[in-house]
Amino acid sequence: MKSLRTASLIGIIALFLALSACNSNPKSKLIGIWKAETVDVKFDEQVASPEMIRQVGLENKQVFFKIQNDSVMLLYIDTNSEPQTLFWFLDEANGLIKYAYKQDDMKPIELGKLADGKITAESSTPLGTIKTTFKKE
Repeated sequence: MKSLRTASLIGIIALFLALSACNSNPKSKLIGIWKAETVDVKFDEQVASPEMIRQVGLENKQVFFKIQNDSVMLLYIDTNSEPQTLFWFLDEANGLIKYAYKQDDMKPIELGKLADGKITAESSTPLGTIKTTFKKE
């Protein structure tokens, strides 16, 4: 009787470990809501006013996205907007996350780089650069 309990316990532990291993891929860890933690706007102040720079930072701080599964992402411009459905990809070799409007799009757009549990997105504009760091809630 005691050996049956021990065997059952070992079986349950083995099943738990197997299920945990299945869910440990990098993509599954990204599922959830990601919100802008920091926004660093570096614009040419001779072209852009301080108020414009501040406004760009505030607008970018409102952007968030929800990674639903291993291929679908919902992008929100702010809390009042309807989400844009996108398809995302993770290059595990370099941590780059890219997205596309169609699943078979051959030219995906770079979202950012995954490092230390955060996604850092950098974009260049004619006025300068915007660096946004997203953190999972």
